[in-house]
Amino acid sequence: MGPLQSMHKEHLSLLLIEDNFVDALLTFKAIQQETRLKNVSLSHFHTMGEAEKFIANNKDIDLILLDLGLPDTKGGMDSFAHIQSIAPNIPVVVLTGTDNAAMAFDLVKSGAEELVVKGHNKRLKEAIDFALCRHKLLAALKHSLNGRIEAKEQVISRIKGNYSCN
Repeated sequence: MGPLQSMHKEHLSLLLIEDNFVDALLTFKAIQQETRLKNVSLSHFHTMGEAEKFIANNKDIDLILLDLGLPDTKGGMDSFAHIQSIAPNIPVVVLTGTDNAAMAFDLVKSGAEELVVKGHNKRLKEAIDFALCRHKLLAALKHSLNGRIEAKEQVISRIKGNYSCN
């Protein structure tokens, strides 16, 4: 059983932000052919502005596939920073036309789940699997840590003499 089957719901909602029609079509076909899920929906937009409107009205997006060279952004890091600002809790797999290790490192360091060179269809499927799995595990870890911090704060408060029951 793979990560998608064990970690995710039966329906997967992907958002593709890609300005090149051919690249968008190839990405769609790769997802359609390679994913283990039967029920995948892919919404596609050509610009960041269109995607931003969609994100504002759709709260069930599981993952964003982001091309860095969009017509309404200032470049790769700007595209990524903007998508993070409007969708901070949705994992992002970056799609790029170039194999640039330094850029990949900077993007992952900034919060991108994965970076995939366009056309590497097998790698795209794996990147989606890993990004979804990693995102879910990190969310569970954050939730657990927040619970522990809250419990620690309550103990400290009681040690200090605050015995209110909240």
